[in-house]
Amino acid sequence: MPRDSLKSLKNKTVTVIGRIEHITITPKVKIPNKPIFSKIVLIDVNIGGQYFDHVWVYASKRYFHNQEPFLQQVVKFKSKVTPYVKHGQRGYVEDYGIDYVKSLSILPNTSMEEYDERYYYDDITVDFFLTN
Repeated sequence: MPRDSLKSLKNKTVTVIGRIEHITITPKVKIPNKPIFSKIVLIDVNIGGQYFDHVWVYASKRYFHNQEPFLQQVVKFKSKVTPYVKHGQRGYVEDYGIDYVKSLSILPNTSMEEYDERYYYDDITVDFFLTN
C-alpha cells in the first residue's frame, strides 16, 4: 500500500503514535561494529495527523531485551519521514516510511482514541470575552 499522503511530509520531523504489534530482533551478523536493531510493527498509526493501518520501524535493541511488556502498548516518538524504494507490482516504486527511532515513550494505560481526544480537544480551549 503506497503512502502517497506522506509525500508532503518528506524529510520533515513528525510525531508518530501507534500500538506495538510485533517485535523482531535481527540476529548479529559477523561484522564487529554493526549495531543490532529491532524491527517493530506498529498498527493503528497516526503519523503527523494522518492515519495508517501499519508501519515498520527500526529501533535500538536496548529497548527490547524482554519483549512481553512492550507488546500491545501505545508508544509515541518523533521521527523523520524518509523515502525508500521497494519492489511493487509494477516494478520498483518510491514509498515513504519512518526513519530509525532513537527514543520512544510508552503512553501509560491509554488507548489511541483517548489520547487523540485529549490531544485535540483539551489543547484547543479558547475563551472569548465580549466587552462594550
